[in-house]
Amino acid sequence: MTYPHCKRAMLGLTVATVLSGAAMAAPDAAFQNVFRARIDRRVSTLHTNSRITPEQEPAWSGCAAVMRENARKMDDSVRDRARIELSMTALDFMRSCAQFSMRHAADMRNLVPAFETLYRATTEPRKHTADQVFRDEAGKIARSGNNRDGKS
Repeated sequence: MTYPHCKRAMLGLTVATVLSGAAMAAPDAAFQNVFRARIDRRVSTLHTNSRITPEQEPAWSGCAAVMRENARKMDDSVRDRARIELSMTALDFMRSCAQFSMRHAADMRNLVPAFETLYRATTEPRKHTADQVFRDEAGKIARSGNNRDGKS
């Protein structure tokens, strides 16, 4: 049995690791500026696409702060791994994957209360829209990686 969300997460982590490894050649401060700008663009896009109202802004701000902090912690983890990746054993890779999974789970646990506050501040029609967006995304993930023969 395959787990499409795990495959997608690992692909994302692999890409992030490669990108982080390449970016390590640049000065750390410059990389941090690029990273922050990327996260800010993502949060801004989510804000725009979610059509956050002035009444929802305080709840959105809490959500955005958690997303930024989660991204910063994951980026730190990816860069730490990239520094030692060439000397890692197969067992080290397995442990690293487990650590990334635990980090992601912890980050999601941190995000849930902030998202719940935002969700509760949303009107019923917009809740239904958000529900559908999440369902659609889950469907895309399932369709793109739910092959039982091990192929993606």
